[in-house]
Amino acid sequence: MDIKRDKDDASVWNRFLDGDREAYAHIFERYVRVLFMYGSQFTGDRELVKDCIQDVFVKIYSNRSNLRPTDNIKYYLFAALRNSLLNNLKRNKVRFGGGGGNSDDAVKAKEQVCEDASRKIEIREEETIMQNRVAEIMSTLTPRQKQAMHYRYIDNLSISEISDVMNMSYQAVLNTIQRALKRIRTNYLN
Repeated sequence: MDIKRDKDDASVWNRFLDGDREAYAHIFERYVRVLFMYGSQFTGDRELVKDCIQDVFVKIYSNRSNLRPTDNIKYYLFAALRNSLLNNLKRNKVRFGGGGGNSDDAVKAKEQVCEDASRKIEIREEETIMQNRVAEIMSTLTPRQKQAMHYRYIDNLSISEISDVMNMSYQAVLNTIQRALKRIRTNYLN
């Protein structure tokens, strides 16, 4: 089996869950740098980030028989790393005299930073997925339909304005937009 052929996360993850070491190595190589950058947003302690990443990979390998399937490995690993970092930061707070209110406030602030960073990454990923989906949908339209849809829904031009810009009759613009919407409904909403 060639790991390069399995492009989607679900099949790579399933191979890993089945004990495929090549899939495990692929996951590590593909995500270790991204995880390091993600973890560095929460703490400047590079060694702690590296240790937590190592812990995450050791734990997923050791517990793979109990893990559930996923179709988004990156988010799965991000969540695991965030939890590992938070646990380590809390442990360090207790170990180094975290009885005072300031230390507790610092941990809460770091937790909030973690949550905010995670949410920003999720939003960026959702936006990317949405942009890819819109591009896929637009690729099914004719050039004229794309142009009319862009003017109408991106530039917010009126039908009259579109008819002037595209040098088409008012009714032709309406028909073009209606055909585009019908094609989208037929291909993507059924």
